[in-house]
Amino acid sequence: MENYLDAPSDEAVLVLVARGIGRVQRIAKSAKSHGIRVDVKAPADWDDRGWDRLVGEEFRRLSRKADATAVAAIRAHAGNQPATIASQVASVCAAAPSVATITAEQVEDVIEGHGKASGFAIADAIAERKPSDALVALRGALEAGEAPLALVGAITFRSRQLLRVRSGAGPKDAGMSPNQHRRIKALVGAFNPGELAWCHDRLAELDLELKGSDLPDDVLLEVAVIELATSREVGAPFNPLATN
Repeated sequence: MENYLDAPSDEAVLVLVARGIGRVQRIAKSAKSHGIRVDVKAPADWDDRGWDRLVGEEFRRLSRKADATAVAAIRAHAGNQPATIASQVASVCAAAPSVATITAEQVEDVIEGHGKASGFAIADAIAERKPSDALVALRGALEAGEAPLALVGAITFRSRQLLRVRSGAGPKDAGMSPNQHRRIKALVGAFNPGELAWCHDRLAELDLELKGSDLPDDVLLEVAVIELATSREVGAPFNPLATN
């Protein structure tokens, strides 16, 4: 790598991603002198608007225009991973050079997915209240080598869509197409009062468990997915109408 940095080739592009440059000062200096350095400050995990802005800024950095559905699609595929977001935005832009405004359609045509098909298969089974289907999809995803946190990201993204639609958000405000909005709206009715808020809280708990628990990731995921996909009556504070 250092040899390449000393004499870069136009026939090969090297992309370096680092959380910090404290221990790689020489490499960072050489990379900056021969190429472009982009500093990305990741928003907090809960900051949806911050992550949307980050995706939008990545499109603008490449002098491209993207609508809300494209931003939502990139987030669905890349999760909260700045490097993956940058890579996928670049891939979409390169594949659609003549498109004036990039939409979810172009994103879906290009991106194979970072926890995409399997992540949303799990999320859809949860939304349809089918624990056995969700568990089968989860095991298939893990066997295929999907990253646990990427799967949680896909499930969380779908959960937030359900919450937005239940609160009355239209397609534009929810960041989805009219057809997808109708589908999500139909799924919302399967959840009891306060249950979506409970699911969102359970996903936040799962995220913390995956980052700090001594239990295996597959065990943590299986328990959480079964709980999320199983219909339940929830009390306060998730359901303000609950008496207990």
